[in-house]
Parts: sequence; C-alpha cells; structure tokens
Amino acid sequence: MSGILLSVLGGGVADTGVNATGGNETVTTGGFTYHVFTGNGTLSVTRGGTAKLISLGAGGSGGCDAAGGGGAGEVDSLFEVTLADSTSYSVTIGAGGITPGNSQAGVNGGNTIFGSLLTSLGGGGGANQPLNSGLGRTGGSGGGNAWSLTSTPSNASGSNTNVGGAGLSGFFGGGGGGATQAGFAGNSDGNTSGGKGGLGIALTAIDSNLTTGNFTSFTTSNSAIVASGGSGSANAGSANTQSQTGSGTSGTGSGGTTVINAVDSTSFGSGGSASGAGGGSEPERGRPGVAGLLIVRYE
Repeated sequence: MSGILLSVLGGGVADTGVNATGGNETVTTGGFTYHVFTGNGTLSVTRGGTAKLISLGAGGSGGCDAAGGGGAGEVDSLFEVTLADSTSYSVTIGAGGITPGNSQAGVNGGNTIFGSLLTSLGGGGGANQPLNSGLGRTGGSGGGNAWSLTSTPSNASGSNTNVGGAGLSGFFGGGGGGATQAGFAGNSDGNTSGGKGGLGIALTAIDSNLTTGNFTSFTTSNSAIVASGGSGSANAGSANTQSQTGSGTSGTGSGGTTVINAVDSTSFGSGGSASGAGGGSEPERGRPGVAGLLIVRYE
C-alpha cells in the first residue's frame, strides 16, 4: 500500500514548506529562508505556512536648540504569522522622521507595515526648546524632552520601546528612547552636553544568522545595533560625544551645540540626534531619523 502511495506522490514525500518571493534580498542559511525588505515591496506567497517577522519602525528626528533626540522605532521580534496560499502581502517600510523646519520639534518616524498582520510604530520626534511644552513626541520609543521640561518623560508604546529622557535647565535636551534602554536626561553625565540616546538591540541577539557575512543588505554601521535613540543637544558647553555608539556600532549620532556638529544616525530604526543653537544666519535643524526594516523568516 505504501508503495502505491509513493508512486502516486511522485516517488517521495511532498514538500510542505513555505514558498515565496520578494524583498531586496533573499538568503537561505542556518536552516531558514529570509526575505529582507529595506524598502517598500511585496511578498508573493505561492505556498503558505508559518513564518516569523522581525520588524522595525523608523526612528524619529531630533529637535532643534537644546532639544531632545528622536526616539527609536518599535521592534517586533520574531512575531509569528500564518501566510496563506496564493496570496500577496504588501510591505511598507517606515521612512525616517524628516529634518524639522528651523527651530522646530522633531518629526515622528513612519510605521513599518506587513499587510494587515503587523504594524511596527515609528519613533517619536525630539522636542524643541519651549515649543510643545518641551515634551518629546510619543511614538514607538519616545523622543527626548527639551531643556525646559525636566520631568514627565515622553510616552512609549509597542514592543521593545522606552521613554525619552528629561531635559535639564541650563539648556540641555534629553536623549530619545531606544529598544532596550530609556533615553538619558540632559547633562546626566556631567559633561555639559545633551542626554545620551537609549541603547538599541543587536540584530544577532534576535537571530544569530543575521550577520554582515550572510547578508549584503547589512553593514556594521546599519545593523550591528539597531533601534537606538538619538542624542539630545545643548546650546552651551560641549557637543554630546557620549551617545550610545558601542565603539561605533550602534549607528546613533551624537547631539551638537550647533547644527554642524550634530552627527547623523545610520542604523535601521534609530532616532536622529538633536541640533544645538544656530549661529548667525545658520538654521537650527535636528538630524533625520533612519528608515525601518522588515525581515520574513521561515523554515
């Protein structure tokens, strides 16, 4: 009887795994297939089944003038979904919060969306100095407060998110919240600078296969540590060179005392750093947040 069945099935056991196409890069390694989306696209599923998603909302941008750093995007880690046969799923990668206008608060990062199954929230924009009562915007992780609000940290919502740091009188903004740590308060380390951004998370801590050696989409600067908060700024004293860089691997920029010395963030889902006061005709503009990321994994 078994021999007859095997003959009907083509001489062996039918493959029941997920079969799909799509993404900026597709890699099979370590017993899994991965579809990496760094931009908008579609996952086209021929044969469905169980998959897991790693999804990051985009980071919010930093504020201007003794302002708060942008918050990191929400991190959904190995979120399980059931993919249907012969179905296409749209993928929207959240855009980083844009550089705000002159002397304005930071802008929230965009949401990363997988069909109707998952939305990962963008991070909150960092506060500008007395605008919006100095409170960092609510997002995935919250944006840092401006110097004028020394309590009531910004709100965070979603998975693996944290609040932004408080400001400090004397013109020191707070850092944006990161995936594993809240943003630091302004001048919290006593070096007359804005607060550090909260630390993010290593992609390899979520899945050990997500290395730069396995994926061309990943570099040390964009993926070793993702979803870190942007650093706050000061308009007196020193630029914040104490952001959570992890020996240069987090990709989170440092806040500045002027627009020029605020440094851009580079890692997926990280918040932008805040700028200090402009000089003369120099505009006061925080740095942009970084776009999100979505990875589909299945066996």
